[in-house]
Amino acid sequence: MKDLIIIGAGNAAIKLVKDMLNASDHSYLPVALLDDDPRKLNKQINNIKIVAKLDKLNSMIIKYNADHIIFAIPSINKDKKQRILKLLKATECTISTLPALTDIMSGQIF
Repeated sequence: MKDLIIIGAGNAAIKLVKDMLNASDHSYLPVALLDDDPRKLNKQINNIKIVAKLDKLNSMIIKYNADHIIFAIPSINKDKKQRILKLLKATECTISTLPALTDIMSGQIF
């Protein structure tokens, strides 16, 4: 089982955590969430804690021994998304991105 960190703690992340914990394939385990909204820090989604802001990413990867990151903020603007993805790609983790519904509906994502 691979430990992963989820970036974002909004509706998409809530659904993602729930689906991952209920899936029959348990090859990935969400161990922490990161979100820059200070009102969300130290809260939990299905017993997975929102542990820090994104600027603590590297220390959280070490602390939770994560080897996979899922970017789960599909509604974010393009510039901010690119800035965060650049930060994520600088880690040694495997990165996945939850697509925006508009990308799926427009046919950009199958």
